[in-house]
Amino acid sequence: INAELKDSKKNLPRALTFGTIAILLFYIIYYVSLSSFLGNAGTISADANAPIEVFTKIMGNVGGILFTAFIMISCLGTVNGVAISCCRGMYTMSCRGQGIMPEKFSKLKENESVSLPSCLYGLFCMLLMLLVWYLAMHEVWLFRYLGSMDEIVCAIIYGVYITMYVYIIRKFKYENVFKRFVMPIIAIIGSLFFVFCGTGLYQLIIDHETNSLIAFGVFMLLFVVLMAPSFLFYKKDAKELISDDFEV
Repeated sequence: INAELKDSKKNLPRALTFGTIAILLFYIIYYVSLSSFLGNAGTISADANAPIEVFTKIMGNVGGILFTAFIMISCLGTVNGVAISCCRGMYTMSCRGQGIMPEKFSKLKENESVSLPSCLYGLFCMLLMLLVWYLAMHEVWLFRYLGSMDEIVCAIIYGVYITMYVYIIRKFKYENVFKRFVMPIIAIIGSLFFVFCGTGLYQLIIDHETNSLIAFGVFMLLFVVLMAPSFLFYKKDAKELISDDFEV
């Protein structure tokens, strides 16, 4: 969604930096608040219902309902970002001459910032993931292992981030030592921890529990099956068709 931002070269780093710090502070306050009401043991045992229990204690049943409504609004913001990214996905690749029929997916009509075929493809991807989530929630076939799919997806994303940080270390020779080495290495360490927890390795080593690891294996199997055909459309010497105003 970089191309959707005004002056993205300045505003995107600001949003990522200050947004991350703000979210970190909010989560710390959030968990300290839960623990002060329920205690550590009570917070752990209540699991996802902990905040609802706290709001219910403070404001009664109305508090629990209000908190659930706030969570829904927060999730809608995340869904909005994911939807925009899905709609731009094929268009962005096609602008670089990659993917299926790049000439068609990169073609813009008047007053369009992203092509209609790319939006339709994004809609298809979202409906496909909705189907996968439905099958997981109803424990159909292999999909019954994917109850923690959100954690697995985050683990994969942070694994991909590691390759990006390595790329920065290798290629950004014009940056100073702090930006080229220190920050990427710290980011790699944080990403490795997230991958370690999200793939089920933490649960296996610490709790001797294999369900999370099995879930990760099943997800990766489905992921490979879906992604393998994309190699057929990769063009090593692809030429950029048009610019999508992507700024670095």
